[in-house]
Amino acid sequence: MATGEIKTHEYDALLVGAGIGSLAAAIRLSEAGLRPLIVEKSATVGGATAYSGGVVWAPGNHRMREKGIDDSASEAMAYLESVARGRWDRALAAAYVDEIAWILEWVEDVTPLRWMVYPDLPDYFAERLGGKLAGRCVLPQPRLVAAALEDAVAARPQMRLVRDSVHFPDEREGWAAGRALVGSLWLRVLELGVDHRLETRAVQLVREGDAVKGVEVDGPDGRTVLRARLGVLLNTGGFEWNRKMTMRCVPGGHLVHPQTPPTGEGDGHVMAAKAGAALALMDQTISTPAVRIPDADNEGLPLYRLLFQELTYPHSLIVNSAGERFANETFFQDIVRGWDEYDDATAGNPNLPMYFVFDSEYRRTYGMPGGLAVNEFLTEHPDLGSLAAAHGIDLTGLETQVERLNVDARRGVDGEFARGETAYQRAFAALPGEFENPTIGTVEAAPFYCLELFAGTSGHRGGAVIDQGGRVLDPDGRAIRGLYACGSVTAGLVTGATYLTGASLGQALVFGVRAADAMPEDALMAPPDADGAGLVSARPSPPTIGKYAKTTGHGRWDEGEEI
Repeated sequence: MATGEIKTHEYDALLVGAGIGSLAAAIRLSEAGLRPLIVEKSATVGGATAYSGGVVWAPGNHRMREKGIDDSASEAMAYLESVARGRWDRALAAAYVDEIAWILEWVEDVTPLRWMVYPDLPDYFAERLGGKLAGRCVLPQPRLVAAALEDAVAARPQMRLVRDSVHFPDEREGWAAGRALVGSLWLRVLELGVDHRLETRAVQLVREGDAVKGVEVDGPDGRTVLRARLGVLLNTGGFEWNRKMTMRCVPGGHLVHPQTPPTGEGDGHVMAAKAGAALALMDQTISTPAVRIPDADNEGLPLYRLLFQELTYPHSLIVNSAGERFANETFFQDIVRGWDEYDDATAGNPNLPMYFVFDSEYRRTYGMPGGLAVNEFLTEHPDLGSLAAAHGIDLTGLETQVERLNVDARRGVDGEFARGETAYQRAFAALPGEFENPTIGTVEAAPFYCLELFAGTSGHRGGAVIDQGGRVLDPDGRAIRGLYACGSVTAGLVTGATYLTGASLGQALVFGVRAADAMPEDALMAPPDADGAGLVSARPSPPTIGKYAKTTGHGRWDEGEEI
């Protein structure tokens, strides 16, 4: 090989990014006798999923059926339409609803993962048409999955390559939540002997004519061209750590603090756009309240951790610098709406900074929010006056607001923001206490505490537009030959303008699997290459119809019901 010549290697499929969509696709392709390669730019696998709670939104799943909770495809679709605000892709949503249940069963069949229903967790908007009070959210069963994966580590040291769970400090290196989901899939990938290259960054797609034929990467061996007979799957995560892209696309992007791994820099978005992909929902992000963790880092960057359940507990309120409430504390999306408000006169956001104020009754009953100790962001004070002075909060406004809340708390009704008036808003108020509304209580027992909250994001929702087979589409709706995508590099068009807990992980699984199944089928139908060879030797992927059809209907749920 001449000096400076770029080395070339060929595989059946290239899976760019080691998120759960790629892991599921790798399993699917390998079990069909094909040879995929996983390429990951970090030194670990799992991406943002390893940081997450591991929750998947799955209407009609087998665990809810076992519990006797009724669901139907028509209800799930009606619910999705009610939340999407017209910005969804109906066909994509139907594919999701059609596939997610059997895919969860398939994951149980091929990995040690066992799902459980998230206890008593309603849909965000359970009161709307098609909403459910429980059953649709599932997550890894912690005891069973942890035991299986702990046993696997001894036999397979590469299990330690799964990213640590920094948002769950007690389980940082344990097998729970999103890390359990990643670990279960990664174990099967290792058992199958799937090739993988870590610390290898995809630089650009390799194109020949109108088809994507591979990826050029930078890794430990230098610049390399990786060719793919069947196709390239992009699963590179979001773009929340790409400051310029965030500022251009996301309203208030200069305010948000990412809670995802710093590798989410939009690499796949850029490559897809250069290949002619249509992009959608680039203005959308999963905004969530966050806390700053002092003396902790996120791969060399400040660590901001999600905080929302603790905000729903009584004996607390959220205020701005004027001492005023601006949102319903029991629904994080309403808090986001509040901090997004913009004042043209001051050219700023009047509800930032924002502060979570609670009293000693809160601490006695629930402990410190997020398990935090008193620090530079979480302070303790003998009275509201010293609290206000320490944080620059208007004391008169704060005292007036607290008294108004206390009056409402004694009545059990939040007259300002209807706190705790839906099933989801009451879901985390585990200790009802003495008041009728379990989310509202007086704030009057000294000492008082103040925790500064930050505008956070669990990931942006914009990205490449795909079809039901995970194929990346151009602006005219035509598939870009050889290019597929899943996960946060794609637009969240299943739920449109509203994020639902578990939908992101569900989309990664569904369209990772569907892309893996589509690749061999598409190659069989593709026109010949320039040299006339074509791809007719591609072997089809394993059928998705079979035992799963008996339990979920695969293609329809209810007798005679088409999605």
